[in-house]
Amino acid sequence: SKILFVSEHRSRDIAEEALHTGAGGYLVKSDANSELLPAVKAVLEGKRFISASLAGHFLVATTLSISRGQ
Repeated sequence: SKILFVSEHRSRDIAEEALHTGAGGYLVKSDANSELLPAVKAVLEGKRFISASLAGHFLVATTLSISRGQ
């Protein structure tokens, strides 16, 4: 199964948790107009997808987690 979370929550923590549970992507509903089809395509191809409005926050969080050895 391929999982794409679509949520109204623009929360880095929620998106990170969704991806850690095995989801292929996290899409913020307000971004769905322009990102839904690319998100579905990416997840079906086995790629990760993060809404553009969250991508920078997620990369910062991932970098911090890696630098702390988590």
